[in-house]
Amino acid sequence: MLGGIALLPLFPLVVLPAFLIVVLYSIFGQRGEGLGDRSSYVVLIASCLAYWLAKEIILGSVLTETVLARGLVGWNRTLVIWAIQLGIAAISSGFTWWQMKRRQMDSILWPVLIFIACDMVLTMLAAGPTLSQRG
Repeated sequence: MLGGIALLPLFPLVVLPAFLIVVLYSIFGQRGEGLGDRSSYVVLIASCLAYWLAKEIILGSVLTETVLARGLVGWNRTLVIWAIQLGIAAISSGFTWWQMKRRQMDSILWPVLIFIACDMVLTMLAAGPTLSQRG
């Protein structure tokens, strides 16, 4: 994981699209930023997808060189890389859903922050060995 700390300076760039969506929704949204209606959940999913796509674009070269995919070639390598990234997103989504069900959250910002924090930690864990081996 210590190698994953090298990713910390890039995370503000990755987080920017998700925060921009949440801020624009809270300013221009019809009902504010609460989680009381379906449009809030759509914005929550859109902001999490924007974060995930920004992460894939900005950190793509780091994420495709995972230690688990080093010895693989062709489609096997591609499947392992995507399985790792989709697994990280699924775990982060599940943890966010669990936290939303466990606590009553009034704002859309807290679930987005939970998703991003969980995804960042898991990404640092997955990319850490790769970055420590690169030197």
